[in-house]
Amino acid sequence: MHYYMGLVAHRGESRAGGHAAILTEHEWLAAQQPRRPLVRSSLPPLLLQGVASCRSCGHRLYALQPKKRWGPDAGGRYAYYIEPSDDFNRDCPDGGVIWPSEAPDRQIDELMRSFTLSREWLDFVIAEAAKLPLNVEVRRHQLQDSIRRMQKEYLARRLDEAEYLSLRSEHEGELSLLPLVRHDLVVAARQMEAFGEMWDSASPRARNEACRLVFESVVLDMRARTVVEVKPYPEFEPLFRLRRSVYVTQTVPGPNTPNVNGARRAGLYTLEELGVVA
Repeated sequence: MHYYMGLVAHRGESRAGGHAAILTEHEWLAAQQPRRPLVRSSLPPLLLQGVASCRSCGHRLYALQPKKRWGPDAGGRYAYYIEPSDDFNRDCPDGGVIWPSEAPDRQIDELMRSFTLSREWLDFVIAEAAKLPLNVEVRRHQLQDSIRRMQKEYLARRLDEAEYLSLRSEHEGELSLLPLVRHDLVVAARQMEAFGEMWDSASPRARNEACRLVFESVVLDMRARTVVEVKPYPEFEPLFRLRRSVYVTQTVPGPNTPNVNGARRAGLYTLEELGVVA
């Protein structure tokens, strides 16, 4: 303590040292006071908090909800996303640009609803999941026909029982291993359906957590104020790939199907390709 205040201790006494003081006694005593505990915000998160990213630099956007200090809504809160590169000495042409959260949140809310609450869409997904690659169906029919022929041979006493049972067991074992549906679509659709069951009654925090589970990133153009594209996690991408393919070719059930260009980068999807019009 003495050294920082420009003092030296000698035989139990404090005397002026030959070095400059770094702190005053008041500053030293103030620094010894226990710090106030960090109080984390109890505000509910915005829908895209933790998943919104900047188109220009690719970094995460911050979600802020400062208090309104003036005007008829004083005491309420703003809600917006901000590109925070200025705070980290990073270069981004959109550094410091803000965008009120209402518009991007509304568009992603509409997207989530169309994936989770549309019975027509979910039924369509299940029907598509039942369509397997041609080679799987060909092999299934081959095995089924072979079992029928073996049964006829056995009944005609041209195949002994032991050989018949052995061959039938072998064929049925292979049949049981052939997939009946595309499990990647089924699993993703069931998860989306579970989100839909709670979406309307869910808290903002629960909705945000659902978005964090589905989307690796939601890319925003902060200056143009548009949602550029979304990047789902791999386990949900089969659903997004199906959605894009059917919307691009106008085969998805329902009115007002857009006609868009399907040439896109892998794993990234525009809202228009997914049937959401800004």
